[in-house]
Amino acid sequence: MKTVIGKILILVCLASLSLPCAAQMKIYTKSYRIQDFSSRTTKIVLGGSAPLRQSIRTAVTSLWTASPYEFCSEADYERLKGDPDSYFLRPVTSKGIISLELSKGGKDSNSNTLQTPMSIISVPVAGERYDAPLLYMPAFISIVQDYIIGAVSSERIAYSGIKSIKIRRPAGTRLIRSSSEAEEAFRAGDAGAAIEITITPDGSPESRPMFRYTVNAASYELYSFRK
Repeated sequence: MKTVIGKILILVCLASLSLPCAAQMKIYTKSYRIQDFSSRTTKIVLGGSAPLRQSIRTAVTSLWTASPYEFCSEADYERLKGDPDSYFLRPVTSKGIISLELSKGGKDSNSNTLQTPMSIISVPVAGERYDAPLLYMPAFISIVQDYIIGAVSSERIAYSGIKSIKIRRPAGTRLIRSSSEAEEAFRAGDAGAAIEITITPDGSPESRPMFRYTVNAASYELYSFRK
């Protein structure tokens, strides 16, 4: 992964150096394009089922500090999504998986790269037919927030996605794979527990796609992410 990211950055640099000074085309890195994130209001789009909307609202209200924010409806998103100065956090569904997507607004038709839309990060949070993982929404919101804070100052994080913010699991931390025990540790805020969260379309471990997190039950720090 590090090799791939390094090659991408080298190609971006070489391409920008090869352009004549008077050229109209400019290349902007992902990190550069989100430099204004903390000063912009993030629109939190409350879409989907009632449990999904409520879990997002509760977790964001309790934890979001990376930028100013305000809640809005899906209709508001459709009206505002062309604004290049707006950021959005909204639920999207693909292949049976519900994810929280953080994106920047804009219009595809705009010739100015800075005015075009951009998907920043997508974090799976539940199955379309299995919403039990919504219990862990505070952890998912924390992952989104930790990523965007890191991506603003690091191109490596910006291009590497969720895995780029994981940390080593501290020695002595108990790894809990049982779903019932994980729920209990999470509700209790057990700082000594690393819980495994598995997301599939219907909750079955045989269905695909599958995403698996390991997070701290109290701090929500990410220890691993696999898909």
